[in-house]
Amino acid sequence: MRTIATRSTGDFDVPRDLQFHPIRTNELWIANKGSADVTIVTFGGDAGSNAFNTDMTTYKTFGTERLSDRAKYHYMAQVSSLSFTPEGRFATCQESTNTYEGLTAKGGENGNKFMGPTLFESKVDRRVTSMGRLSCDSSKETCFLRHIDMLHESPFCMGIVHDSEEYECPGRATMQKNVFWAFDGFGRGGTSTTTTTTTTTTTGMLMRYDFERAHGGCNSYLCADHGEAEVRRYEDVVLTRMEGIVSHMAMDGRDIWVADTGGHRLLRVDADSGRSDRTAIYDFPIYSSTHLHFNYKIWNCTRYESVLDATTPSMLVEDAANFMPSGVVVTGGIIYVSNHATGNILAVDKYHGIVVRTLKTNRPFALAGLEIRKGNSGHLFVLDQKKEVLLRIAQTFGCGDGGGKPRRPYPVAIGQSAAVCGAASAATDTIATVGAAIVHDPGYMNVAIPFDYGMDTSIPCHDSAAGKSNFNLDALLMAGHTCHRCLPEPCHNGGQCAGVQENGFTCTCKTGFTGDVCQIDQRAVPDDAKNLAPSSGGGVLEEEEVQSDDVKGTDNESLSVGHGRPSLGCVALLVFLASCML
Repeated sequence: MRTIATRSTGDFDVPRDLQFHPIRTNELWIANKGSADVTIVTFGGDAGSNAFNTDMTTYKTFGTERLSDRAKYHYMAQVSSLSFTPEGRFATCQESTNTYEGLTAKGGENGNKFMGPTLFESKVDRRVTSMGRLSCDSSKETCFLRHIDMLHESPFCMGIVHDSEEYECPGRATMQKNVFWAFDGFGRGGTSTTTTTTTTTTTGMLMRYDFERAHGGCNSYLCADHGEAEVRRYEDVVLTRMEGIVSHMAMDGRDIWVADTGGHRLLRVDADSGRSDRTAIYDFPIYSSTHLHFNYKIWNCTRYESVLDATTPSMLVEDAANFMPSGVVVTGGIIYVSNHATGNILAVDKYHGIVVRTLKTNRPFALAGLEIRKGNSGHLFVLDQKKEVLLRIAQTFGCGDGGGKPRRPYPVAIGQSAAVCGAASAATDTIATVGAAIVHDPGYMNVAIPFDYGMDTSIPCHDSAAGKSNFNLDALLMAGHTCHRCLPEPCHNGGQCAGVQENGFTCTCKTGFTGDVCQIDQRAVPDDAKNLAPSSGGGVLEEEEVQSDDVKGTDNESLSVGHGRPSLGCVALLVFLASCML
């Protein structure tokens, strides 16, 4: 194992997920919870270079760049995961209840629960300045991502994965190919506290989001139409969130692999199973749009199984005793799963459902996302969110039996029960009763937001008695504001923004600071560098060192012919350790 980048050299802030860009393949995108943005780590050479050979002797340098939405406190708040489409669009999922950095209320319950996955475009020429101008020049000004859609049905979202829609029969794929599966960690809002780790858990479910035709990047008044979308809740695939621990997902053909962290199991779900049961608007009354084209349903009779849990005989004792799956990535016949509790990475044969090898990193309660570098080297990249470092594990091969076999069969009894799911569908849409009144009026559902909403300065931002915001902060964004006295301040280092409705903002900086968002501290730089444009970070890799005692790969002894299973200890991991410095 090798340390590629640290908090300082990689410019991380509680990194939680990572994925290589599907087109610019030398870019590794990393989601930061702490700063609500992404760090792009760009390795030397072009996209087709050999920058990831076994010893990385060809290129030893990398650059970094931070990117966020201008309203990151909503669109990327406490981001937990990200996933790319093959075309370069990507979606993020947020472990947030939409608090606007605490501004929805001062004291008491915070957040209006109007939160879910956000869709972005990653093309460089689609980035914008603080004033919303396209084709931003990052060598001269601060550039921002521009979200192109958002849906709002899953606060505390812990994982997301794009559906590649790899169907055997042609004609089944959606037109826009904007389908994502997500880990809803909120559900109906019930919470409990585990006694072993004092970690708060909430129970949610598997969800499927089809953004369909995205509304596109825009700044103007009421331009963000969320009425064209389909959202499904798979209520029989119950998932349990553990606060602060990501629960990532991976797509493999038509199988979805889900790290159910609080449920202490690795699930495999048939993406094409299940059936529509009833509308979701009465059970879950906060949603994106009341438009007739917005399809929001509860599904059940889903086909799934628990592949890995405490009862799996091939797990090490320490993993079976405390299994908190977090990062997940699939390559060939092997699925890699990080156990957040022990710091071990388990290599699982996806057909037999057994652990063929365990890598001990000695990083308990730290590991988050996993990623495989496709191509000549097949490196496994790992995030330690506790120490805020990017690690790389060089693997020689990962062969497991699963790669050459047909799809693993699912159990016969599915969903709630074979009898119920085998019967004719109960059409409950026509008899559903209205639930409790909606206590929050989400801004994007309010089509009557006036253009001058929130512009009466005689109204304070918060009610002095209740502490609640006097404005719907979602509605302020919908009215075209990225700078408003009641929204979080986008300027850095005590700077103050001046907003231009339907465009963006500029910043007035405090003495000693400069830059378009006051990001440059002139007090700490030489005189000849004070007028430089925003700069990127980066680092240089040191020579590798082998530490055979610190990080170990373990073949699981229970995997032998004598146990009635083939010996699959063929995943050999070369373990290295080095450090990175500027």
